[in-house]
Amino acid sequence: MADMKKSPEMISGKMTTALTLYSALFMRFAWMVQPRNYLLFACHATNEACQLVQGSRYIQYWHMGGREKAAAETSTPPVAAL
Repeated sequence: MADMKKSPEMISGKMTTALTLYSALFMRFAWMVQPRNYLLFACHATNEACQLVQGSRYIQYWHMGGREKAAAETSTPPVAAL
């Protein structure tokens, strides 16, 4: 959860995808096992939500123009000649 405020430049798309699928799989396992393991389900549901947020940040930054927007915001405008 702490990484949600860090730069999206550091997010690994492959690792985020793997962790999203892993958490979804084990959420289902925790729900289907008898007796149901609510604590395991809650842990993986939290991780799933975090990974989905990180995945959306990754896609926004690398594939939907976020990198260009960040570069434009950090560049300084040219100084007018006198």
